[in-house]
Amino acid sequence: AIGLHLLIKRKFAKETSEKWFQTITKNARWHRVKYQSGRFSKSCETPCWTTFYGGREEYSPYEEVPNWFRPLVDEVSSYLGVPFNAMLLR
Repeated sequence: AIGLHLLIKRKFAKETSEKWFQTITKNARWHRVKYQSGRFSKSCETPCWTTFYGGREEYSPYEEVPNWFRPLVDEVSSYLGVPFNAMLLR
C-alpha cells in the first residue's frame, strides 16, 4: 500500500478491521482510472487509487468478487441488512 492515500472508517472491532486492512492491501489490485476529458480533450488520470469487484457480468469491465473478499461482502451485507453484489474500494 506504499504511496496510497487511505481513509479508514472503523465500524467493526479493531481486530477485524486490522485483519481486513491487511488482507485488502495484500490482495487487491489497485489502479487509477484513465479517461479522455470531454471538455478539454486531454488524457486524464484520477488522483486516487481504486479497485472494483462484482457488479453485472454483462457490463465491462467486470471482475467477480474474489474468494478472499467474499466474507467481507457477506459481513457488510449482513450488518447493513441489504445484499451487495459489488464493492468499490478507494
